[in-house]
Amino acid sequence: MIKFHPILVEDFERIYASIPEVVKAFSDSRVMITGAGGLIGGYLTDFFVWLNQEHGSTTFVTCLDNWASSKPERLVNVDSAIDLIQHDITQSFGPAFAAHWRADYMFN
Repeated sequence: MIKFHPILVEDFERIYASIPEVVKAFSDSRVMITGAGGLIGGYLTDFFVWLNQEHGSTTFVTCLDNWASSKPERLVNVDSAIDLIQHDITQSFGPAFAAHWRADYMFN
């Protein structure tokens, strides 16, 4: 079980309580988060991992970052619960990647 900082847990619980139907809409979906090692991307990544863990959501989380302005250590707490890809989104993914990956929601 992944442990989150109590302040994050408090935030996540408030978000879930205030918009549960919106949050539940992400269940059984594929979410892509770019810049996952940054402040906002990392927060979103933590939220979706927490949602899966605490509320039985089944959101598949794929995170992209090129580590130009962030560090992979930011995601060490959740790396076992996400698909993490080092990639610069300004560059093409190529057909092999595109053939095997899709997103229902993208946070950039």
